[in-house]
Amino acid sequence: MVAEKAVPEHFGKAMINAVSGFARTGIADAEKLDTKWFEHIKDDNVRSAICDTFHGARWIYKVGLALLVEDKEQFAHVRAQVIDYGSICETMLSEMISHGLQKNKFKGRQFEHKFPSGNAKIQWSRFGDLSAAVRGQKFWWHIAVAKEEKIINSVLVTELEALRKVRNTVHLTEKINSNTTYHLGMSARALETLHKTINQTKAWYNRNK
Repeated sequence: MVAEKAVPEHFGKAMINAVSGFARTGIADAEKLDTKWFEHIKDDNVRSAICDTFHGARWIYKVGLALLVEDKEQFAHVRAQVIDYGSICETMLSEMISHGLQKNKFKGRQFEHKFPSGNAKIQWSRFGDLSAAVRGQKFWWHIAVAKEEKIINSVLVTELEALRKVRNTVHLTEKINSNTTYHLGMSARALETLHKTINQTKAWYNRNK
């Protein structure tokens, strides 16, 4: 009886190991991401969170491939990836804006205002933790400031706005109101937008150290 029970348990463990092994192949570990992809993010805690989130999003993608998920299960995998990629992009923009403020690199005016209309001027000097205050702004604000200060180009602005709208469906009411349907192309585009955001923020940082 014990031997009979051990067979399915052994088989199940072998299957889990096979899926896990496949999912790990081709995914850069967090240490490599830290030193090669996101080295321009100078806050250790932020950089670690970005690396872990990116690694996790790629893991979800590979597990989906291994399990050949379809339909609603596939949509769940796509949604998780898009939300994580969007969050990483927003965080990178936030860190570049914090750097720009601290180094007095900005020439525009959007960073001074909470809204596009120019109302509600932000008094940056009153914040003890400038980086935390910048992170507290909305994703659209990060995109608008990054555009004006030429941290990112106009093509990427458009892509980030599209990603932002999909990322906002993390709120179910927004998903319902926007009638968003997830599909595989979304995660591929989100990943491409993420790569562009990495490259452009890194290039801007290297010009503005």
